[in-house]
Amino acid sequence: VGLAEARRPHGPYRSQARAPLLCQRGQGGTIDPSPFCDPHGRLYLYFKNDGNRIGRPSRLYGVRLRADGRALGGAPVPLIANRARWQGAVVEAPTMAWHHGYWLFFSGGDYGWPAGRAAARAIRRCWRGAGRLTWPSTPGTFPPAAGAGRRCAGCIWRGCVGDHQKAA
Repeated sequence: VGLAEARRPHGPYRSQARAPLLCQRGQGGTIDPSPFCDPHGRLYLYFKNDGNRIGRPSRLYGVRLRADGRALGGAPVPLIANRARWQGAVVEAPTMAWHHGYWLFFSGGDYGWPAGRAAARAIRRCWRGAGRLTWPSTPGTFPPAAGAGRRCAGCIWRGCVGDHQKAA
């Protein structure tokens, strides 16, 4: 994962770096970078090791960035590995969101790309409820998603974090 900068959104982009911002060579490499700014203005980078490329587990990581976003502000923290059956050999494409807590959305599975999610009250704390999202036909939910343990991702926009029964 590298860093390039431009004065305009359409470029041209240039990198001043002499080395990658992040590369987990021993874990198959680093891919799928996804930046995130928390409600307090702190910058983070979420990414995946490419372990499945070399027959090893794939994991999602998060790391705080320096305030200017140009360097790591600490050591990467492993968040989720491909342990659930539905994830197959892959978890990838992390995307962090904030709404009354941190919500990590990701893809998993072997080229069918089912989606998953996990929740935490703090970025470096316990990630719970890491389950596959399903897409029920319940009108009025946004996003219309529920996962393992009947935790509805639609409720993230209403602020609940607890388990509840899916609407029938």
